[in-house]
This record gives sequence, C-alpha cells and structure tokens, in this order.
Amino acid sequence: MNTDWFLIPFIINLALIAYVKVNYKGYIKQILLSSFNYKASVSVFKETKSNKPKSAYILFFIFTVSGIIFIFQLFRKFLPDLSLNQIFLIAGASVFALFVLTFFNKVLNYISANIFLLDRLSREYNYNISIFNQSFGIVIFPITFLISFTEAPNMFIYTGIILFSTMYLLRVIRLIKINFNKQVNLLYMFLYLCTLEIIPILYIVKFLMLI
Repeated sequence: MNTDWFLIPFIINLALIAYVKVNYKGYIKQILLSSFNYKASVSVFKETKSNKPKSAYILFFIFTVSGIIFIFQLFRKFLPDLSLNQIFLIAGASVFALFVLTFFNKVLNYISANIFLLDRLSREYNYNISIFNQSFGIVIFPITFLISFTEAPNMFIYTGIILFSTMYLLRVIRLIKINFNKQVNLLYMFLYLCTLEIIPILYIVKFLMLI
C-alpha cells in the first residue's frame, strides 16, 4: 500500500518542531529532560502550573499525528491483508486509543483525585502525563518517517515499540514516585495505578483484539 501521503503530516510536524525550537528556545530539551529527571519536571511544573505554554499544545498535536501514523504502521506490519474498510477502522481505533491514553486518562485522574482528596497530586500527575506525551511525540516522529521511507522498516517498528514501552514504564514509575513524595497511602496508590494505567490499557487491548 502506497504511503506517500504520509509526507504531508511529516512535513507539517517537521515545520511545527522547527517553530517550537525557534520560538520557544530550550522547551523541547526541557520536556525531554523532564521525562527522565523528576526534579526537572517538578521545577517546570511549578513554573507553568498557572499558565500552560502554547508550545505544549503544538507538541501535543505532533504527538497525536505521529501516534496515529505509528499505530497505522503497526497494523500494516502485523495485519498486512487489511481491506480498505479495515483501514478506516484502523484510523478510528487509533483515535480511540489515543483518546483513552490521554483525555480519558486525565478524566479518571480527576475523578480519582476527588474521591481520595488528592487534588495536588492529580494536577502534578496530569502535568507529567502531558510531559511524556509530548516527549513520545518528539521521539516517535523520526521513527515513523524511517519506517515509511527506508528499506529496513521492521527494525524501526520494533524500535518504536520499545520506545513506547519504555516511556510508558517511566510514566508509571513517575506516578509511584509522586505518590511516595506526597506520602500517599499504599492502598490508594494501588487503586490509583489500576484506575489510571492498568484498566485503560486492558480496554484498549480488548478493543483492538475485536478488530
């Protein structure tokens, strides 16, 4: 299947990354550093908690576009005999998966925070979700390009899977660290993890298995 049309979102993403790099100097480096360094993320959170920068919305757009393309590429790799109707279903499944991993996750976070009276923890963790989404969008963008336009796509597909798994694991570890720093009850922490991380992933896997 021809994927030359991927050039359009690739060019848009590249232009947006260049725009952020020029107009918000150091922001991309700051976001990537915050993904691996908790102290850095705390510092940025305190600086931006009352005013989310426009660059964050741009990087989230890049994450959404690159994420959908990557999911599409995964389907093409592991289910190569898809029909045109199934391709459209892939697009819907991609949007659904991203929705669950971002917006729905934040909604669950907000509800859980109100139940357990952990509003400050909820706001900090929502911020960290945004950090990891933006970081993944930055690192997966070149991977999706290499998958589409090189002669060794399989290597980059597995590289992308490893990157996603690593970023998701770091996100879970970050949640545990935030909980420990806020001295949250271990039972609450376990329920929080199940609600925000484990259950959404199980629903996504179940949905994709039905396709």
